[in-house]
Amino acid sequence: MVFYYFIFESLSFRSLGKHATNTIVIMNNGQAPTPKDVLIRSLCRIIPFDGLSFLGTNGKGWHDVLSKTYVVDIEKFKTGQILANELDQIGQSTD
Repeated sequence: MVFYYFIFESLSFRSLGKHATNTIVIMNNGQAPTPKDVLIRSLCRIIPFDGLSFLGTNGKGWHDVLSKTYVVDIEKFKTGQILANELDQIGQSTD
């Protein structure tokens, strides 16, 4: 299981399930995870009762909390990146 997630999420930041749901793994700061981050995330999945961690108040699994990652909808994430980039460009000269 660790090998599966590490390979898929290191190469494309997506597992087969994330391809089906059109989601992607990102870091808390919005950047792409490094292979080290993906390894931490993958290893945390073998923590006993990790699946029950989604029942908490924040709805995040321990593998996301401990690796400082989020799973986000790709289209919404890209739209947010475009808007943030456009806001950064307001008031800048085009020279």
